[in-house]
Amino acid sequence: MVRHIEGRLWELRRESNTNIYRLFYCFVSRRRILFLHGFQKKTQKTPRQEIGTAVRRLEDFLRREGGE
Repeated sequence: MVRHIEGRLWELRRESNTNIYRLFYCFVSRRRILFLHGFQKKTQKTPRQEIGTAVRRLEDFLRREGGE
């Protein structure tokens, strides 16, 4: 399952037995996807700390790559 989180950030969810895994990613160009952060989700709501980690990594990437 795929879901928009905020801004350029998207979430891919995968369930395995009783575990739920989340992977945050964004599209950097038409042919390039940047995987930012993955974690095992243990609560109903996506923790703000996990989103913050992905956003910081995206900002760092854009700063280094000279992106928007």
